Amino acid sequence: MWAIFDVVRITSITLISCISSPKKFPQRSWLSEFTFRLAKRLLQESVGKPIPWLRTRQKILKLYSPDLLKTAKQKEQIAGVSCLAFAPKKIANPDTIIIYFHGGGYVVGSADGYSSTLAKIALVAKAKVIGLEYRLSPEHSVPAAQEDCLAVTQYLITQHKDKKVILMGDSAGGGLCLATLNALGNIGLLSRISAAVLISPWLTPADSNTLELAHEASDILDHSVLGHWFNSFNTGLDQHKRLFDFTNINVNALPPLYIQAAGAEVFSKQIQCLVEKLKQAGNAHKYDIFEKQFHVFQTFAPLVREADEALERIGKYVKGIASRVE
Repeated sequence: MWAIFDVVRITSITLISCISSPKKFPQRSWLSEFTFRLAKRLLQESVGKPIPWLRTRQKILKLYSPDLLKTAKQKEQIAGVSCLAFAPKKIANPDTIIIYFHGGGYVVGSADGYSSTLAKIALVAKAKVIGLEYRLSPEHSVPAAQEDCLAVTQYLITQHKDKKVILMGDSAGGGLCLATLNALGNIGLLSRISAAVLISPWLTPADSNTLELAHEASDILDHSVLGHWFNSFNTGLDQHKRLFDFTNINVNALPPLYIQAAGAEVFSKQIQCLVEKLKQAGNAHKYDIFEKQFHVFQTFAPLVREADEALERIGKYVKGIASRVE
């Protein structure tokens, strides 16, 4: 009951603010601005509260899209991990599998909550998209999420050797992509991943100095939200820093990458650092910046009209990647 009340209250306050103070970036539609302000207020109010507070309110705000009617949705249990699979109804057996790791600071979010996004990606990429319900902190320590992502990925690449397999994730999910790639390299299976798509990846949670604080007013994230999440999943786990902090990642070993970032997000500085390392290493990467957009705006489709173009670019990239099938 209180969760519904909070959602109604925050939505009303946001609507009033958009009317009383309509100024926005020209690159943002009005609905995009409303979505930005709603998400930002919700996240700011969650700081200092137990993590389940935000989870329950996010669940109420779950988005729905007509794309869900165009895809077949199926619950699957893969390597002991609950997953949701989406595939275009018009394609009987897609030759591409996308393994998607959702964002949420390792503490919130779910594949079910990302249903609209996963369905859209399945359609634009003409692929089967598998979203993981990996274990979250603080109930489960940090290695649990990485272990789930690796287990599912390892199972799928060994069971579908005739498929093109691509890892994809946003925010902390982008970090999980990199952690999974590192782990696959250690066990000699990295060659089975054709590419990875990172949407505004959270690359250096342990170092707040890498945040672009000048963008806090224009982004849904800020240092207080990120600090709250970090403290929730990093309690006593400094020994696992390499699993979620990619400051010193070996970019030479990575497969082709496609990175999308928002021009007005707090992660822009750390993402740019990764891109510079990729350039120096000669990695076959692609990098797109969406000016004046906020963190993971792509995942707010269909409310955010600008998300459609970003997701279409992802679909085009996926379809253009050559398979690395052995």
